[in-house]
Amino acid sequence: MSYLALARKYRPHTFADIVGQEHVVRTLQNSITMDRVHHAFLFTGARGVGKTTTARILAAALNAEQGPSIEPPADDPICAEIAAGNCPDLFEIDGASNNGVDNIRELRENVRYLPSRARYKLYIIDEVHMLSKGAFNALLKTLEEPPAHVKFIFATTEPQKIPVTILSRCQRFDFRKVSLGQLNTHLKKVLELEGLELGPQALHAVAREAQGSVRDAMSLLDQVLSFTGGTPDDAAVIEALGIVDRQTIFELFQALVDKNADAILAGVENIDARGHDLADVCTLLVEHVRDLMVFKSTKSPEKVLADRSPGELENLAKQADACGVAQLHRMFAMIVDMAETVTHSPFQRVSLEMGLLRILEVEPATRVQDLLERVDKLLEGGVPNAPGKPDAPSAQNPSKQAQRAPVEPVSAPVPAAESQAKPKPEPKLPQEPLKSERPESAPEPTYAEEEPPLPLPPDETPMSEQRAPKPEMTQEEADVLADEAAAKRPESAIPIPEPGCSAGICLEPEHEQMLAVWRDFVTSTLQENPFVGSILEHARLMQFEKSGVELGFSDSETFFADGARQGSNYEFMSHALAKHFGGPTKLTLSRVYKTQLTTYPSLAELKETEVKEEISAIEKQTRSDPRVRETVSILGGEIKSVVVLKSE
Repeated sequence: MSYLALARKYRPHTFADIVGQEHVVRTLQNSITMDRVHHAFLFTGARGVGKTTTARILAAALNAEQGPSIEPPADDPICAEIAAGNCPDLFEIDGASNNGVDNIRELRENVRYLPSRARYKLYIIDEVHMLSKGAFNALLKTLEEPPAHVKFIFATTEPQKIPVTILSRCQRFDFRKVSLGQLNTHLKKVLELEGLELGPQALHAVAREAQGSVRDAMSLLDQVLSFTGGTPDDAAVIEALGIVDRQTIFELFQALVDKNADAILAGVENIDARGHDLADVCTLLVEHVRDLMVFKSTKSPEKVLADRSPGELENLAKQADACGVAQLHRMFAMIVDMAETVTHSPFQRVSLEMGLLRILEVEPATRVQDLLERVDKLLEGGVPNAPGKPDAPSAQNPSKQAQRAPVEPVSAPVPAAESQAKPKPEPKLPQEPLKSERPESAPEPTYAEEEPPLPLPPDETPMSEQRAPKPEMTQEEADVLADEAAAKRPESAIPIPEPGCSAGICLEPEHEQMLAVWRDFVTSTLQENPFVGSILEHARLMQFEKSGVELGFSDSETFFADGARQGSNYEFMSHALAKHFGGPTKLTLSRVYKTQLTTYPSLAELKETEVKEEISAIEKQTRSDPRVRETVSILGGEIKSVVVLKSE
């Protein structure tokens, strides 16, 4: 008598025998009991999960001699014929080899005829997704309105390839992969029926390799039993399956934890000598790290890792205690990258070895909370020492210690007598209008030659060339004028630096006082006319008094100079000046030479200088802050740059 494979010998014949598809079984049983059986079914799922077997059981239940039943009698002749595969009214068609339009036309012709013995004609089309587009179209009408004596059952592993028009005409059932626990129970039951025995580790290995397929599990069990000769030997089972032992993966990862390069290289050599796929080794390492994270993250890891043997769970628990969560996360990411490299590399062994040796460089990560605690101590006044750093300054590297020392600005006290002997000079307004005399070496002006003259009376010349003496102002009047300018100054006004030189801009006290009043005028103009106000911001104040105002523009400011020459803008500025001074004020536009740029800065330049100095001060303060320096030292980095963000 020929041997019958376990997958065929123990193939389910009733709904109760189906493993791991309770949701499908329940629905089909209820539909039969309630007489609500659809005319077309679609069974989808991975290989070996029971799609075709369930289709045969459904066919037997519908064609039972005593009527449709979820538990037909064992001696039912129709059910026996279906189980033996010789029922004339059950047609099992392979969609891969019968995928043409002609095959479907033949099916349509046969559908019209009544069944010869059974109650229904059943067509089981396996791998239905292999049918051609024309075949699907030919089947549509028949599938939608078949004769009452016809039922269709389609099975496929790739439902996404089936046209929507076919899917909409079927009841779809998605078959799940069978869990490891259910596979273990089923395999134990088969072994008991066979009178054989297999160790728990070997049984776990068979179930894992089946990957949720009952048929694959039965085939692997057949292979293992033949290899061991009925003797339960776990090592022999692992050898028979041709898979990498879990213990080997455990030892390889332990070598990573211990930073034992010799053990890593020896382990890779051993795995490669056995002919194992090195890409599978990477996959098993990824799964191993996941198992360790389960132990670190869950309270009941044995429930999540139900497929692991008690010995494996004990080893995982010990190894998880020796690893940190952050370390496992980093190792996981590196192993995943290594798996991608090994899979596509022509030098898999070398890529695996180099990837594992690279993981040896992973250092234990410092928790952010620990860093924050050290910074908190610093804020309290005590600067903690960095890990591995000596408490006292090292004589071998004094410069580094000097860099880490906080720098505090120290200002020497000024004697009171000296401070009283040198009173601060009072600002004075200029007794004469400021003159922008043209230097002898300066080039000839081009405004008057290249551009039409500004709308000024023809008999007058620019104020920079001809100015009348100005009556002298008393000190009291100067103080009052300065106080009024300071009172008028809004908070949002453009800041004016103190008299002196800063960033290449030098101001005389008299010019600084003019700029203070000029700033107020420009600020009010910006609110009324933003464009004209922008022109005034970029103009250089050569003279600012009731009798006349002179504005200068350099060669690089032609855009603003052209804007100032426009009639509407010029008139607006003239009216604004007349309103400001309470009477007609002459407005003159002139050219500023290179030698005059620092003497007559624009408000825009002054603002830019102020911002640069502020940013520079913030950067300097940040770099010298002891908290920042200590944090950089803790992290082992350096400050590349300081970015100042504007607050909204």
